[in-house]
Amino acid sequence: MTLIEIAFFVVSAYVGVLSAKMAADKFGVVGGIVGFFLGFGTAICFWLALGKLLSLWHIWRPLRPICRNGKCNAKDYEIIKVSAKETIWVCKCGDKYVRKGRAFMSLNEDENFEPYMIYTGLFCRWRPDK
Repeated sequence: MTLIEIAFFVVSAYVGVLSAKMAADKFGVVGGIVGFFLGFGTAICFWLALGKLLSLWHIWRPLRPICRNGKCNAKDYEIIKVSAKETIWVCKCGDKYVRKGRAFMSLNEDENFEPYMIYTGLFCRWRPDK
């Protein structure tokens, strides 16, 4: 388990304990046991739903734009080089691209960068970079 998964589990267990205490005060031992599982299960379902909701964000603004040929989507890129300044991607068509911050530039055969796509705001989609 990763540290974040452990944290989510601990928070879910804490929610389960709180709901068990509230249910035990009202319904006794059986209510406490049922309350724990209901609280724990509700917390787990909340984390799973939140994760699915956040993964839908990439439908609105994919991690990478469609390639210049219009054939490759965000999942069709592969990383070929990673450095502190840039990440170089190649699409299934064979075109190379460089990601620098919010800009996605194409890489020519002579290793020159050419502006391609950019996003400027938090809720923006990819748009052509002039």
